[in-house]
Amino acid sequence: EVYNGPGSGNDIAYSINLDRLGNVFVAGESKGVNSNSDYVLIKYNAQGDEQWLRRYNGDNSSLDIPARVVTDTAGNSIITGHSWEAGSLFDFVTIKYNSKGDTLWIRKYNGTANGNELANDLAADISGNIYVTGSTLGTGTINDFIIIKYNSNGDEMWTHTYNGPVNG
Repeated sequence: EVYNGPGSGNDIAYSINLDRLGNVFVAGESKGVNSNSDYVLIKYNAQGDEQWLRRYNGDNSSLDIPARVVTDTAGNSIITGHSWEAGSLFDFVTIKYNSKGDTLWIRKYNGTANGNELANDLAADISGNIYVTGSTLGTGTINDFIIIKYNSNGDEMWTHTYNGPVNG
């Protein structure tokens, strides 16, 4: 299956995941018509037939770059990455879809220093909790590790950062 996005620009796949039924989820970036790169998530069934396609164009029609897609035990798919937001540079954007491709929730994270937050990985546990990790610009520090836990409803449960011993 070949995908050419609506902007006929670069379409780049970054992550692939299988659910327990053998459905395939492919996440990547794709040029939009009046936007820069957008998230794209495509679901294929076990036979390779496209089931649905979802695009996410952030608030500024700028750069939206996904990092990873996972599925949970309920058959939902979750995608995370980062999106250029006005006044706060890149922020984490995590989106949860149900098995039919309906958006269940969208969560954004802008760190304390209002700098670049770059998501690079994602996991879901057997209870449906979502864990997003990447880097954040800390207040008075450079890039710090960050992990955020969301419950299955998208409520932020906690956030932890780690600044290394040399503040770098």
